[in-house]
Amino acid sequence: MENSRQKLILAASPAQEPECTALPDSELAHMAYAVNPELRLMRLSGTAPGRGGLLYFALEQPPSGAVEPFSDQLRRECAAQRYRGVIADLPARGCGQFAQALDRALTAQRLAVYLPEPYAQAAPHSRVLISTAVSGGTLRERLESAVRRYGVERTVAALERRAEDFPIPSRTGCGTPLTPEALIQLRRSVRASVYYSPELCARYFTYLQGQRPHFVLFDDRETMHSKQRAAREAGIMECMAAWPDLWAQN
Repeated sequence: MENSRQKLILAASPAQEPECTALPDSELAHMAYAVNPELRLMRLSGTAPGRGGLLYFALEQPPSGAVEPFSDQLRRECAAQRYRGVIADLPARGCGQFAQALDRALTAQRLAVYLPEPYAQAAPHSRVLISTAVSGGTLRERLESAVRRYGVERTVAALERRAEDFPIPSRTGCGTPLTPEALIQLRRSVRASVYYSPELCARYFTYLQGQRPHFVLFDDRETMHSKQRAAREAGIMECMAAWPDLWAQN
């Protein structure tokens, strides 16, 4: 394992693919597909997506259509485009049966299936996407715990670029998401002094809103690469990131 090179899966749109094909030790996840409410796979553009790598699709809500015809569509598209598997970006809840059926159907055809962590148990053959966006504890503990639980072969670090505003104290551990524009505006308005947290592999600053303190946690290009290194140090040899998240400077 120590002599292995870490693979980076880059999720990219057709327009972004030419920019990232030359990166070493990388593989494309083609964001060239949509799924309609009837659970049918559709190509987003008139031109065929690139070949090789992985097929990427996202669902905004739990599906209501039949899984078997959809799985057949995925298998045919993977065969036509020479994809080695599928990344399914699913809602955090409500897709257990769908994930189970997808895992069963595609792994029977020797296709890899990548799913978010909430579906790791329902889909025991899947690769498990572990979010690197943490607001407490340490990222290293989070990744090492995932490796112990799922095994290094199943564990994939999902390098997520986030910016969140947390009131202090935060009862839920969830902050308010900030767009890049909102983050820039907030930093300027409060004249933020920004620090780096090696435990979270993220940048942060604090400010007061009235009498209530706030804690803002965010990523940039450097912290994204720090998270990738943290995954390597935890023994994880496969990471996934959206192309803009990993390479955008600000």
